[in-house]
Amino acid sequence: SRQGMSVLDLDASETTYISIDQFIARLHPDDRPVREQALEQYFSGKAPLYSCELRVHCRDGSWRWILARGMVVGHAPDGKPQRMIGTHADISEQKKVEAELIHLATTDPLTEVPNRRHFLEAMEAELLRTKRSGRPAALLMVDIDHFKNINDTYGHAVGDTVLRHFSRLAVKHLRRIDHFGRLGGEEFALLLPETNQAGAWQFADRFRRIVAETPADSTKGTISFTISIGIALFESTDAATDSILARSDAALYRAKEGGRNRVANGHKAGPLETVPEN
Repeated sequence: SRQGMSVLDLDASETTYISIDQFIARLHPDDRPVREQALEQYFSGKAPLYSCELRVHCRDGSWRWILARGMVVGHAPDGKPQRMIGTHADISEQKKVEAELIHLATTDPLTEVPNRRHFLEAMEAELLRTKRSGRPAALLMVDIDHFKNINDTYGHAVGDTVLRHFSRLAVKHLRRIDHFGRLGGEEFALLLPETNQAGAWQFADRFRRIVAETPADSTKGTISFTISIGIALFESTDAATDSILARSDAALYRAKEGGRNRVANGHKAGPLETVPEN
């Protein structure tokens, strides 16, 4: 139909038919297995209807989300499905709203980095992974030193600028597999998968130096600031993320008590603290 051709971004004046192969060729590569799985579920009787959400490539280069649904209306003599009818509905706006809601639920509105809830979910997933694989992982708890003084001296707008500046620095220096989030106020956390004690220590101290050497530009001028970091490794005995958070919190407290602008270790092995050079 003309409406069906429109949903698939086809010119109905040029064609009124699209073959299965042509349809599959226009699907996003990641969605082709989704379609195959939905068909298998329906044909095997595990689903009452063929139904899946797919991305179709449009003529302008964009991707359009569609909801594909169908059912068998004819069988071959051997009982195999021979003919199907179905519909394609444009759900692009619905998917856009869903993405916006997910963004709001998982992102800190000021810094645009993952919020506490989203970060802790990443921690829980990483804890399960480390228990299965035995691979290392590290948590870095980070606090901006004397942040209250920045707010009191320059105002909360400048304080917000510092928070955003720090978040951009963190994101810039993370690997693709790492996670970063704002836990609240001036407290942030970094999750480093596949990272042992030495690697976590090296990253933490290097990042501490980068922050100290990269002041934030604000409406009140250049604002220099430092951070303190507490390191905790994931351990095989950890039943939940609370114990890892507690160790990193204790290490962060030790770093701040030791004079700030330093890294402290929450693990029994390795150096306890690194002291900034004068």
